[in-house]
Amino acid sequence: MSEQIIKNKLGNKIGSIKTHTDGKQEIKSKLGNKLGTFDPKTNKTYNKLGNTIGSGNLLTTLLVDF
Repeated sequence: MSEQIIKNKLGNKIGSIKTHTDGKQEIKSKLGNKLGTFDPKTNKTYNKLGNTIGSGNLLTTLLVDF
């Protein structure tokens, strides 16, 4: 499992994306709250409730930089 830290233009962490061994990716806020997942097998992005957001990897659209 690998983790990618996402930072804003000032270099502050705003979230992270973890890639699991099955290829699924999970995005978390800077506080560690799950925001959504991307499943490469279905090519769909889901929010934290499991609802489809859209096709393709849209995980970063779930981030809000406060």
